[in-house]
Amino acid sequence: MTSTAKLASAQWIARCAQLIVLVDYVAVGAMRTVLPYYVKHLGASGAAVGALETLYGVGQIAGAVALGWLSDARGRKAVLLLSFAGAAAGYSVASAAVALGSVPFLLASRLPVGVAKQTVTATRAIIADITPPDARSAPLARLFAGCSLGYAVGPVLGGLLADYAGGASPLPAAACAVVFVALMPCVALLLPETRTLLLEEAPHSKHETAAAPAAAATAAAAAAA
Repeated sequence: MTSTAKLASAQWIARCAQLIVLVDYVAVGAMRTVLPYYVKHLGASGAAVGALETLYGVGQIAGAVALGWLSDARGRKAVLLLSFAGAAAGYSVASAAVALGSVPFLLASRLPVGVAKQTVTATRAIIADITPPDARSAPLARLFAGCSLGYAVGPVLGGLLADYAGGASPLPAAACAVVFVALMPCVALLLPETRTLLLEEAPHSKHETAAAPAAAATAAAAAAA
């Protein structure tokens, strides 16, 4: 592959990663707006409200360790697909919790989301795979700008959806789950695995590293002669 083709491929992958994060955070932001409506509808206590985010945080701790290892062992796409599957499952449980009027179900819905939601971890690794260190700041900045934009737009859309469907409706959570279900085939079909690109370049790097001392020794011998 020529350097121009590699650059075009890297730019395409970076834009895909940025779009994925944007859509992801729109859905996450929307759900964060809808959750208080659900808590109020179910008559949960203040402690239950806090427990929603505590369970999410506990899941994040476990997921960051496990999925960080998985990203290096199995690849970035595997982590993204697990992240979307976990979010879809958690938001589906939240939708069912509202339909059934179950506070424990609503609390349980936050755990799979917390464990699996490592989208930023995976997309940061993708950017690192496809860009040299001296050209990494700009695509990473655009990635985080996508996070911020999604998190700014998502709550507004979540509020509008809650107003339309009603704060006690399971529809907003179900809609967020559908977003993550839709993201899965998009990632599976359109996004290449960048970890393998990194591994393909590694042997060349090792060869060049090993060749450098030999070249230096040859030059020194020539100079001595």
